[in-house]
Amino acid sequence: MSNFRKCLSPSIFAGLMMVASPASAGDDGPIALFDDLIVFGDSLSDPGNLPGLLNGLNIPGPPYFENQFSNGPVYTYLLDDLLGFQATRDLNYAIGGARSGPGVTQNNFGIDHVNAFLNGNGSGAQVDRFLASGYQISDFDLFVLNIGGNDYLGFDPMVDDPALVVSNAVGNIQTQLGQLIGAGADHILVPFVADTGLTPSVAVGGPAAMAASTAISDAHNAALTNMLSGLTTTTNTHIYTFDSTTLFRDVYNNPTKYGLSVVDVSCLGNFVICSNPEDYLFFDGVHPTAVGHQITAAAMADTLISTRIPGAAAEVSAEMAADWDHMLSLTSRTMKLSDQWSWFGQVHYLDGERDNQRLSSGYDYDGYAATFGGARQAGKFRLGVAGSYGVSETEYSMVNGGLDTDSVRVGGFASRDFNEITATVTGSLSFDAHDTARHTGVAGQISEGSAEGRTFMASGELRGNFIEMKDEAIGIHPFVRLTWQDTNIEGYAESGAAGLDRIIGDVTINPINAEAGLDIGGHFDDIFVGVQGSWVKGLENNSQTVTTALVTIPDVPVSITTLGTDDSYARVSAIAGINISENLSLTVIGSTDFARSDSDAVNGIVRLSGRF
Repeated sequence: MSNFRKCLSPSIFAGLMMVASPASAGDDGPIALFDDLIVFGDSLSDPGNLPGLLNGLNIPGPPYFENQFSNGPVYTYLLDDLLGFQATRDLNYAIGGARSGPGVTQNNFGIDHVNAFLNGNGSGAQVDRFLASGYQISDFDLFVLNIGGNDYLGFDPMVDDPALVVSNAVGNIQTQLGQLIGAGADHILVPFVADTGLTPSVAVGGPAAMAASTAISDAHNAALTNMLSGLTTTTNTHIYTFDSTTLFRDVYNNPTKYGLSVVDVSCLGNFVICSNPEDYLFFDGVHPTAVGHQITAAAMADTLISTRIPGAAAEVSAEMAADWDHMLSLTSRTMKLSDQWSWFGQVHYLDGERDNQRLSSGYDYDGYAATFGGARQAGKFRLGVAGSYGVSETEYSMVNGGLDTDSVRVGGFASRDFNEITATVTGSLSFDAHDTARHTGVAGQISEGSAEGRTFMASGELRGNFIEMKDEAIGIHPFVRLTWQDTNIEGYAESGAAGLDRIIGDVTINPINAEAGLDIGGHFDDIFVGVQGSWVKGLENNSQTVTTALVTIPDVPVSITTLGTDDSYARVSAIAGINISENLSLTVIGSTDFARSDSDAVNGIVRLSGRF
């Protein structure tokens, strides 16, 4: 193998790895999570920049693809399809051979004037060039700093001080991250250096060479983790890690899982391409094939998208609990009660959805609940208690996957008639068990987890009774209602996807909503009908902060503060009931939310009630 190919990056795997097919989007299709992609790195990320620096010298030429170090497009081009932004060469500063400092790998090209042209094109120089360009950074630009592997080319553990080499490389990366953060970068992806001891170019040196290369890669990643862990405590910038090490080792040890059959030798020998490159992980001694880059791109996309998924559990729990509490409020007004205890049983259906947001996945959910309770009239007081068991299914929109939830709820209401005003309070407590699954788009792997949650809700309502017509058969009742909610999902860990599983921290939502409206109802012999319209306005932000980290890199968390659902909207409910007999009534209630900019929900209730 030529010295030229040797010099251009074991760091190719610093971000490389793992998927046999691009990540799939959910029903809403891909969403542009970011505005632009700005890349700094080496030959792993180089989209064909070398000829422009070498006065048109065709490096790397055929059989390499369009001056890229593979037989197909590198991962940066593929991320465009997966994340929705447009990766352009103008924003990709990566140069084959680049090290983490200002320069490139030297004395390996064997061409002095090539080395001279490329000197000053390491990732440090790339970042400097970008910052001098005058580019206006947006809040949703994604930066990728994929560098480090070339710093260890030629490393000799018998001669070089590994601690010093690692310290220099990680120190350079820290400096460049500081520059980008200082310039306003808010989203930065930092890949690990993969296990270069498993590359064909190192493997030909035997077990000792492989062990030494693996050791220096691991030392780099440990130091990088320590540095990033400290950095996340001092900045609000979203720093994402990409665990190419775990992914690469999984590909190497389980190639058929990724649709590969050859991982220990390269496809390219003496510039003659093998007949089946789609079966190979390596195109040459250190660079991956087009399939390897597909794996890399899909894994990187999932690493980013997976931070947007966990918030759905808390939002759906909050919506379901709020709807059940609203049902208690409607029950307190619409049940015909006496001084004897009455019972009620009902089936409740809820369907809702939310659109994808840049910081959180959309979803479509539906659920059923069976409720049984009792209520009675005691003078001017109305009292009721209820218990419920429900199940719901949620489909994510940003990725293929979803959430199955079992819920147990208990609650009650109490109201007091003050002649022209009726005051009602409700309270409920929900216990939820969630099972979540996310299709990573990486070799068919599904990342799964289970979490426990609970929601406490309390509400207070004042309802006017001073507009009655037709001998009190028809009533028009203005009302105001205030609700407070506390939803918490306990932290959990995913499993099932090598290098892609995440640890999710506790998630809490505490919305406060005010509602004002009017209901009109009438009793006609044994029939009751009514309609209610209201406007709901959020008084407290219902956003949530979701903190996650890769299971394999728990010390580098990233926190995403999501936009809460639109909390200003209209609600309309319709009620119809019939007294089947003196002691038995059937009631049907339908309700829908509308005028929400990002979500909607409808629900229906069928209730049978009677006296004990």
